[in-house]
Amino acid sequence: MKKLLSILLALIFCLGIFVSCNNETPTEISSQSEGVKESDSEESSRNHEETMTTLDSETESVDISSESESLVDDTAEKVILDGVTCEYFDAYNAFLDKYQYSTPSLNIGEQHAKVIFTYEDFLKGVTLENIFEIITEATFDDYFVIVISGRTPVIRSEDIYYTDFKEENDCYTITYNRVYSKKQNFSQAESGYTDVCIIPKSLCNNTTLTEIKIINKEYVFEGQNYNSSCEVRTYLPE
Repeated sequence: MKKLLSILLALIFCLGIFVSCNNETPTEISSQSEGVKESDSEESSRNHEETMTTLDSETESVDISSESESLVDDTAEKVILDGVTCEYFDAYNAFLDKYQYSTPSLNIGEQHAKVIFTYEDFLKGVTLENIFEIITEATFDDYFVIVISGRTPVIRSEDIYYTDFKEENDCYTITYNRVYSKKQNFSQAESGYTDVCIIPKSLCNNTTLTEIKIINKEYVFEGQNYNSSCEVRTYLPE
């Protein structure tokens, strides 16, 4: 009997130890699991921050590189002017993009100009008769014309003025002035144009020269055209 009681007591003691071990094990496992999750979370957060820092750095370098490249390629002479109005340009009479005249094929950004001294030569390039209402044989008594053509990557919606026709270094030059605002929106679409500019013969002493180069000027207003200061950029022909 005593032997039986001893066995029962031993079994009860072992059972108590087993229950105690089972109660501690989930706590330890949970604690270890939480530690792993916390470590993984910290590492994931750190990796995310490093990734975002790398992306920000790459984006910034692209912007700086792009801006630097733009500055390097910009060959324009620049000045700031105030009080520029329409009258400031004292422009020649020109008919912009309204009349068809045959011109050479041009790539984007290219321009071509041709000096025409006689009505007969002018007729050789006319493709629509409505230009005869503007340019007549009598026009060439006191004037000659320059036909300017070009091709742009956007629809030409600026104000355009032709000024400063002159003879220089065995050729003629004329200035093509574009006026627009920094806030102005342009529609992207390839746009070809042909302008006919009327020049007084009193400005030309040499009718044997036929080559003409175009000086480009941009008047970029800070705000509304003619009512704010503007940056003038001059691009000389090559």
